[in-house]
Amino acid sequence: MRKVPAAVMDRWPAPNFVNPESQANKMLISIYICIIIIIFVLLLRLYSRIYVAKFFGMDDWMIVPAAITAIGYGINAIVAIDHGWYKHIWDLRPHELMMARKLVIASNLTGLYTAGCTKLSVLLLYHRIAPAYSRFQYLVWFFTGLAILWIISFTAANFLLCIPLHAYWDLNYDGPQSCFVEVPYFVAFAGIDLFLDTAIFILPLPLVIPLRLPKRQKMILGAVFGIGIFAVVAAALRLPSLVRVTESFDLTWEIYDAALWTLVEATVGIFCASVPALKPLVQKYTPAILGTMGNGNLTGSGHINSGMYPNSQPAFSRADSRAYSEQAWSRTRSRTLSEPTYSRELSRTQSGNVVFSDIERGKGSGELESVILTRIELAGRVRESTDSSQRLVSPRRMV
Repeated sequence: MRKVPAAVMDRWPAPNFVNPESQANKMLISIYICIIIIIFVLLLRLYSRIYVAKFFGMDDWMIVPAAITAIGYGINAIVAIDHGWYKHIWDLRPHELMMARKLVIASNLTGLYTAGCTKLSVLLLYHRIAPAYSRFQYLVWFFTGLAILWIISFTAANFLLCIPLHAYWDLNYDGPQSCFVEVPYFVAFAGIDLFLDTAIFILPLPLVIPLRLPKRQKMILGAVFGIGIFAVVAAALRLPSLVRVTESFDLTWEIYDAALWTLVEATVGIFCASVPALKPLVQKYTPAILGTMGNGNLTGSGHINSGMYPNSQPAFSRADSRAYSEQAWSRTRSRTLSEPTYSRELSRTQSGNVVFSDIERGKGSGELESVILTRIELAGRVRESTDSSQRLVSPRRMV
């Protein structure tokens, strides 16, 4: 942060310490709305994953620090109101300006960790559904490494804004110091953030677009991606606001736009990252919202069906699934296979869920020896089995 030259200070109006112009009220409303949304979405996600799906993945763990640091960013922005943020710099007393500069560093760190953990949460979800050793998985690994490097490098850069660091906020320090220009720092930070947001948004499109989903689910998916576009737009709008903050001497006034768009981006990012994890909750309490279940799956622990099994069946109702299951069972029981084959069949578990099974069959008679390569529950998440041998005992049970 640049020190204000005396010539610039001479052109400032007389300070108003009694009733200064402030943007604090507008900012407070935005902060409270964003924090409420973040807490509400986080609690819904935790309930959906822990109590409904009974599955808690690495992406779920990563969204927790993202939400905590986002709330911390909002609290930091509230505390900053009492220390000069959102007012003109000439209306601040010297001690307020010093504290305002300290809060800039706290804001940089919480904003960085919120954005970074949110990106990692989405990438970990991608990794969980990615076909093994596919191009998609390699791209997920690449962007995961880039996001981690981005977090580490800008954490270090934040503590190197000035050497010694207290020279960044101590206006009375006249000792040896080395402070670098902030414009390249913030431009690089926001530019890489925008690039990662855009890449993470585009990355799953080749897998999602071919999914055969009911019309209602397509509309919901389209709405989620539309909100995702808004997160990218928020990151794009934050970039020029950060440039204005670093180029203007009226830092505490110009910081309003940068803080607002950072908080909006964090809120929208956490919401979009949590939508797939809320699907089990919606299926349990409001299944009519999703309509008939399709083949696509973005919430489970297995692979997304994106061309790996080109003969995938269309969506089934429960009655159709039962009839198809019994017909498929009667056909397979009536013949003996002499060569290994691969097929997809439908059956039902003890809990009543309809299950697609990709099966490799070997030689046998009567009951068929088989290796179940993939199980896809229509009412649940994708599951995988690597057991070397399993018997298909009945159309309603796999053991």
